[in-house]
Amino acid sequence: MICKGLLVLAVLLALTTGGASGKRLKNRIYKDVRTSGFCFRRTNGTHEIGCSSDLNGNVGVVHVVSDDADLDWVVEKGPHAPYMAVFFPGTFSHSALMRLKKSGRVSGVLLLNSGTDRPAKYSDDAACPNSVSGYYGPEQCDGGDPWNPAGFGTMFESFPFPIFMTTDESVELEVVQCFENFNRPSDDSEPGSWPLCALELKAHMYSSTDTTRCLRRSAIVNPFSQQKFCDEIADYNVMYFVQERNASEVDVDSEKVVVVTTQLDTFTMFDSNERGADAPSTNIVALLETAALGRYSVPS
Repeated sequence: MICKGLLVLAVLLALTTGGASGKRLKNRIYKDVRTSGFCFRRTNGTHEIGCSSDLNGNVGVVHVVSDDADLDWVVEKGPHAPYMAVFFPGTFSHSALMRLKKSGRVSGVLLLNSGTDRPAKYSDDAACPNSVSGYYGPEQCDGGDPWNPAGFGTMFESFPFPIFMTTDESVELEVVQCFENFNRPSDDSEPGSWPLCALELKAHMYSSTDTTRCLRRSAIVNPFSQQKFCDEIADYNVMYFVQERNASEVDVDSEKVVVVTTQLDTFTMFDSNERGADAPSTNIVALLETAALGRYSVPS
């Protein structure tokens, strides 16, 4: 976090103390903040999705978005763009992020997620997950009753600024207090132009148009640069036969195998904050229920 405009104050303080404290001037002006995850730049079959900062990071004036009026200030009224929009979980939404993206007045987003005041439903996935690549296709949403109604496909948008999250309560207090002390407008008027509290987020990631092209360029051997454009997102699958099978006795030409699968991890914008691996019970229950249905005869 950067408190812009405090440089003069810090210099005067250093001169008046005679350098007795020995604290570097940089540390009087800048303060590092601890974050818990951030949005990655990803690619799919056609284009880039996710988030990335500029090469040297993004800096913006802090503005805490507590309601629609704060959001209007950031995207329309505020005189000190670019802004660093700071959200609580209750105001963090797909529609708000899309307004920030279209405004061109935002350099980054920070989500303060240290408390318990969180929405009852929220999903970064689409309302009909895998509707483009899945077996049923887009028609699974034709009835107007998607099975993931909390999803708006935020994960599949491409944002030209970084989006970070912190679960550290001390960071939340510091950022909010910095905003209250220096940046909050009074009576819908401009805050003082000096000093202003700002935030810098840095998470620059390379990419290249789409997955196929990015992987091909990463595979090219360049003796002068070891830079890779992208890595595959991969894991491993576990398969188990209900009855023991000997592979040598399986007639692959006549026998058919139905594979019933479920995903045990989860899908989130913020890396390293997935909860599915820690609580896969919902997916396992779905498999058990499917197995239970197999005991009943299906009417012809």
